[in-house]
This record gives sequence, C-alpha cells and structure tokens, in this order.
Amino acid sequence: MRLGFATKDLALENAQRIQGAGANELTVHARTKVEGYRPPAHWQWIKKIRQVVEIPVIANGEVWTPQDYAACRKASGSEDVMVGRGLVWKPDLALQIRHQRAGQPVQEWSWPALVPTVLYFIDLVDAQVAVKFQDARVKQWLKLLGRVYPQANACFEQGKRLKTLNELRSLVIHSQ
Repeated sequence: MRLGFATKDLALENAQRIQGAGANELTVHARTKVEGYRPPAHWQWIKKIRQVVEIPVIANGEVWTPQDYAACRKASGSEDVMVGRGLVWKPDLALQIRHQRAGQPVQEWSWPALVPTVLYFIDLVDAQVAVKFQDARVKQWLKLLGRVYPQANACFEQGKRLKTLNELRSLVIHSQ
C-alpha cells in the first residue's frame, strides 16, 4: 500500500483493514499517490504502521544504496525492505546490501561486469517481447542504467536510432 492518496490521514486505518482482510504481511511504499516517486520517502510512517498491526511490515521507497537500505531499516523498524527502482538502475544493489549486512567490503559492479546481464536481458526481450517493442525496451533500460554507468548512457545515445536487437547487442558488446 501507499501511505494514502493525497494525505496520510488514513494510513493507519488502511493498514489495520488490510490486516483484518487476512493479509499475512504488508509492504508499504512510504509516499502518497500524489507524492509519486519524489523524495523523500516517509519511512517513519512505516514505523507508525508497524505499531498498529501484528503482521510483518515491509518497508519500501528511496533505497538507492546500501546506506539508504540501512537508514530505511532504522527509521522504519522493519526487518525487511523491498527495493524497486534502485535495482533497475543498479542491478548489483542487492548484492551490495548483502555484503554490507555481512560486514564484508561492498564492491560495485563495473560496466564490463554488468554487460553479461544486459546481454541476457536482450535475449529475454528477444524471446518474450513483441518485435515492434523490443528495441524500445532495451533502450529504456540502457537509459536508466546510464544514471549510474556512463557506458550505458553512451550505448543509449549511440543506439537511439538503431532498430534491431542484433544492432543493440553488438553495440553493448563493443562498449566494454
């Protein structure tokens, strides 16, 4: 659930009703619908919700780094955190979080380390997406990855006018 539509006035009652309807856990995106995805996430509201329900509450919103993950857990009191867009932009984020939690050094993937995952994604798109949408789906992810990886942004810029997966695949392979 979100914290509400325009206000958070009903967040606690909604959580209780969700529990009352039989949910065995609840994921809370810590913003209202009107707030959309704009920062900040209101993790402290997740803590308030946890105090009025007995089911596990999973925190969500604005987790982009292992530090965000730790801050979200601390502010919300939730043991579990759902990571969304952060994983789209930084596919190794869950691994970084795991290493941090284990007290191990956090190593970020380099672009060459990520390229096999991008190529695998292209293969999945080839197998599962209608041909007329395939190039757009790959370009969309390259654009998002470009927020973290300059090479992905370069692939996006160079590949804007490419139309086939084979052309995009070749571009990614040669970006290393």
